[in-house]
Amino acid sequence: SRAYDKDRDGFVITGGGGIVILEELEHAKARGAKIYAEIVGYGATADGADMVAPSGEG
Repeated sequence: SRAYDKDRDGFVITGGGGIVILEELEHAKARGAKIYAEIVGYGATADGADMVAPSGEG
């Protein structure tokens, strides 16, 4: 498979993993942690009809 090739013609299911540890801002400040980012909002949408092309209507 050539997932990033301009002539690709399919989809390959794969897996991966990662971890993000979230902490309340005041707690991190109290322990002197280096603040890399702050989450100020989030959103998500999918209608479950297609794994690679979720509906924009949610």
